[in-house]
Amino acid sequence: MKLKSFVSAAVLALSVAASAQTYTLKLKPVLGKTYTLLTSLSGGMAMSVTMSMKAIKETGSHVVLQCRITDMSMNGKSLMAQAPQLKSMLLTMTEDSSGHLVGTDVSGVDPKMVNAIKTQEGSGNFASFPTKPIKIGDSWAGEYTSNGQKLKATYKFASIGTDRGLKVANLVVNIQGSAAGATFNNPLKMSVELSTGMLVESSFSLTMGKQSEHVKLTRI
Repeated sequence: MKLKSFVSAAVLALSVAASAQTYTLKLKPVLGKTYTLLTSLSGGMAMSVTMSMKAIKETGSHVVLQCRITDMSMNGKSLMAQAPQLKSMLLTMTEDSSGHLVGTDVSGVDPKMVNAIKTQEGSGNFASFPTKPIKIGDSWAGEYTSNGQKLKATYKFASIGTDRGLKVANLVVNIQGSAAGATFNNPLKMSVELSTGMLVESSFSLTMGKQSEHVKLTRI
């Protein structure tokens, strides 16, 4: 066999083996570690929100995350001084291993605001993982939590890659329905850390009336 043919056959064999390998996606953050996400909006407005999420406890198949907003800005100007309760607000979110939001507790704010905040909060991870091992190319039905609403979604395991030095699963997501008057422009692209299931990056666009917003979540 010629060298070129041998190399081609070897590459093909490796590709087939990689596509047949199975992976288990599960939300399992490192306890005590703080994950920080930067959410940026661009389009009709230029806004960013920085949130820290710390995994504090595991109870069975559930994980508890404590979340704080550490910065919020609009058009490059911080809004934290104008909203002091943002600094003291603590969100305690409980999620199961599939990434579903089980419950949210809110403290550090006016009690009258608690219910309003709960209805606006989504899942800290956004992804909805399958209950069985999957391989590249597989799809599954799940949920995407946004603004307190659970929307039906279809996920596809597109590929394995590396993002910010982390081994990630690249997902393509199509969402049905709208949240708070905003419609998702499918598909969404998302990468999650293979070892923990925690979000590394997600990007998508929303349509609100005649206005379009691009949203990007990035782990920093």
